[in-house]
Amino acid sequence: MKKRKRMRGDNRDTMINNEENLERAKKWLLQTTHPRSTIRSYTPLLGATSSSLYKVEVDDDTYVLRLYTNQEWNEQEPDLAFHEASSLNKMGSSSLQTPQMIAVDEMGEQAGYPAVLMTKVPGKAQLSPMDQNALSQLAKTLHSIHSMEVDFKWTYSSYYEMEALQAPKWSYQENVWKKAIEYTKRVQSDYTGQDVTFIHRDYHPMNVLWDDQKITGVVDWVNACIGPRGVDVGHCRLNLALLYGVEIADQFLLEYEKVAESFTYHPYWDLRMIFEFLPGPPTVYQGWLDVGVTGLTDRRIEQRFEAYMRSVWERI
Repeated sequence: MKKRKRMRGDNRDTMINNEENLERAKKWLLQTTHPRSTIRSYTPLLGATSSSLYKVEVDDDTYVLRLYTNQEWNEQEPDLAFHEASSLNKMGSSSLQTPQMIAVDEMGEQAGYPAVLMTKVPGKAQLSPMDQNALSQLAKTLHSIHSMEVDFKWTYSSYYEMEALQAPKWSYQENVWKKAIEYTKRVQSDYTGQDVTFIHRDYHPMNVLWDDQKITGVVDWVNACIGPRGVDVGHCRLNLALLYGVEIADQFLLEYEKVAESFTYHPYWDLRMIFEFLPGPPTVYQGWLDVGVTGLTDRRIEQRFEAYMRSVWERI
């Protein structure tokens, strides 16, 4: 997987959006699934910030259609649709509930945009405060992903160049950042290729669906690859720290260590995932607001980010 700009932020200003292409996507969907039917509903799904997601109802079937409408991302990774479709096909053999791949238009020749049509997994993202039971489920689900034996062409690479990292000027603990960056550069060769398995690469609460306090599935597989499991653990921990605070992130780590007995945690991967948010400063993720999260401000996110960074460095 080549290096690319991280696309998790709100990039809707770079998205293409016109009615003609949307109509092409609908026509492609019907030709693929129900050539003699009509679409009963076509509803945008909130929470997606790097592509366009729709819930589509045709006859008695419900699908999710992802259109890769972010022009910048498409230019950086022309195989996005093929990547996600391949991930879904791999996950189809697992016991984990994931979308089933129905059809893919790799280059957007028929749908107007690169597109993936998949089944809809029941449930919805749950971003209310997490108790120990929820964190335990979150950890067990991640461990089940890491337990899969998958031969996959995509491999982990960083979203940034280590040598280009600089301590953020907005931080009140700039000296800590400098030490952490220097440390990470010095030891990175020790962790390259360590504890490698199949990883989701974007595992966090927005991509886990729930119903009645039980996880019903995991979505958004476009970044899946072969890589160190610490990437998934660290990425999820950072998201939990920003949403709920350091204590919840630490509790998730404890829950993961309970089920992943062969896993040896090292804060190196926490630092690597923290650096993905640079140059910052961090702000409230638009996807959280889309699904109803309230009470978060950019200032609070920055404070939690700094507190988490400090807690990780103290572990080292």
